[in-house]
Amino acid sequence: MNPQELNRQIRARLTAVGRMHPAAAAGIVEVIELLDDLTVQIEGESGHGADNTAPRRKTPKNYVCEKRADGRHLAEHREGGKQPFLVHENVYDAIVNAMAKAKQPEPFDDVLARAAKLYKSKIPIYQGRTVTRFWLSREPALIRKAGRAYGPANPKRFAAQARKAFRDLPTE
Repeated sequence: MNPQELNRQIRARLTAVGRMHPAAAAGIVEVIELLDDLTVQIEGESGHGADNTAPRRKTPKNYVCEKRADGRHLAEHREGGKQPFLVHENVYDAIVNAMAKAKQPEPFDDVLARAAKLYKSKIPIYQGRTVTRFWLSREPALIRKAGRAYGPANPKRFAAQARKAFRDLPTE
C-alpha cells in the first residue's frame, strides 16, 4: 500500500471512530493534525514537498460567527464537513489575551496553557487550533508561525486586530 493510500485509510478510520464516539472527536482532530505534520515532514524529506501537502491542509475553510443559545461562536466550516469546529467568544478572547502576551513566537501548548489559566478552565486543543487557523487565514495573517511556535504578527495591535477580525465575520 502506498503512503497516500495508507494516510487516507488512517484518516477514514479515525473519522469513523469520531462519528461513533462524539466525545472522542477533539482527540481525533488532534491525531489528524499530528498526522498532517508527520505527512508534511515525510514529504519534505522525500522531496515531494509543496505539491503533495496533506489533504486536510488543502481543505477550504470558511469562517463565520454563529449565534447560539449560549452566545457567539467562531465557526470553522470545512468543505464536505458536517459539523463546524466551534469556539465560544469567551474562549476566543482568552486565546487572544494569551497570544497578545507572547513577545516572540511560543509553542502552541504554552499559549493554550496561558489561555486556559485566563479562562479558568481547560480549553480543548482543537479550539486553540481552530483559532490559530483563523488568524493565519486573514489577509494579512494576524500571527506568524515558526515551526510549532506562534506569535503576533503585530504585537502592539494584535489584540485589537484579532477582536475586529471576529466582529467582522459574517453572522449566521
